Amino acid sequence: MKKIIILFSFALIILLQSTKLYSQEETGMFYFLIGTEGNEKAIMYLQIIRDELNDYDYTEGYYYTSNNEGFSFTGEMKGNELYIENLYNANRYATSEGSDYSKAGQIKGTLYNDLTFEGNRNSKKIKLSLANTKINKAQIINEDDSLYSDNVYVFDSDILNEAIGEYSYYRFDKITYLDDSIIIFDIAGLGGYSAGVGFIAFSINDGKQINIGDFLNIKDQNLIDKFPPLLDNSYDCTFSITPQGKVILVYSPGTIIIESDDFENGWSYYTPGEPAKEFTFEELKPFVKKGSPLEYLFN
Repeated sequence: MKKIIILFSFALIILLQSTKLYSQEETGMFYFLIGTEGNEKAIMYLQIIRDELNDYDYTEGYYYTSNNEGFSFTGEMKGNELYIENLYNANRYATSEGSDYSKAGQIKGTLYNDLTFEGNRNSKKIKLSLANTKINKAQIINEDDSLYSDNVYVFDSDILNEAIGEYSYYRFDKITYLDDSIIIFDIAGLGGYSAGVGFIAFSINDGKQINIGDFLNIKDQNLIDKFPPLLDNSYDCTFSITPQGKVILVYSPGTIIIESDDFENGWSYYTPGEPAKEFTFEELKPFVKKGSPLEYLFN
């Protein structure tokens, strides 16, 4: 009888462990890959997320080439085979209509265990490998005690992890830009009385959040003429960067919570804000603050 009880207890322990009864559960990985597509430079911000309910791995992220092409994408992983079947405009705030991405093709290939990728898009060969940068990968976990986030990134950097942890009320969707000095996320979330969509940027070196006013002279009338929301609403303006030397400025006041300070008990309506605008580094260079954390990008 004692042997049966011991065996039953052992089986119960295994069962409890297999059900992962804890708040954090790894659901995927992020990889920063860099290399070539044909004769062009190529960059991929790749997220692989495990969908336990449907028993498959889906992918999402951004893909850029030095031929001025930029895409957001979705797809799936089958073993080591990567299938990216849906390519869209990398700038989700673009207002131009009628863009045809049917000719963008599909990205298919193999992601090897050493994190090199070999594949093709249309007739061009793609060869990518893990970027030689301070931050080039991250775990993506599901954190049950996070107020609003389902994608929680865990990097090999305590400074960066602590900085992101201060903003658990945001949903961190994807990484939109990354180099040795800055990381930018595509976000949505609840902040005080308002929740908006946009971007949030952090310094990789010290973990400080970087706002538009930290690197641009937002009081310069010439800049305000180019992007009027800066006049009275700079707090509601966010930015992102592309590897192709462009800056996206976004005005997004987002959702206004009314009736209650409590998110669960309140109700809301959505104010879409003004269209975003894309600038080249050269266009914004006259407005860059000297000694700012992003000055290096404009030199």
